[in-house]
Amino acid sequence: MRTVSMIVFLWVVINQLSIGQTSPATKIYFFSNRIISIRTTRNLDDPVKVSYCTLLETDLDSLGFNITPGKTVYIHFERGHTYYFRSVGGGASVSAQPSLTLSTEQEFWLNAHVYGNGKYRHYSLRQQTGLKLIEEEKK
Repeated sequence: MRTVSMIVFLWVVINQLSIGQTSPATKIYFFSNRIISIRTTRNLDDPVKVSYCTLLETDLDSLGFNITPGKTVYIHFERGHTYYFRSVGGGASVSAQPSLTLSTEQEFWLNAHVYGNGKYRHYSLRQQTGLKLIEEEKK
């Protein structure tokens, strides 16, 4: 009887602990050496402003990116994983649209170190609360 009581007690404690835990956020890093705005289907009116290093943490499993006017690209993300994107193209021409490309962690941080100027933004995009700027540093 004591063993059964102990098993039931442990089961209740483990279930209570697991209820209080939230799934880890997905981290999406963006790098651009010029200012770009990223709109998603969750923040059409309030874009993520990317200049140099920008982190977007989200609890969403997919995002629709509106990179160019009228075109939305949906990308699935695995919760708890970290993704790195860098802006390519755009050039000097005003009409040229920059695009994003997936990069490795090493390539991302190398670009951030070589071409970055110390600017950093940290956003949170949550299902319940929407987009919030958490931190902004200008060194």
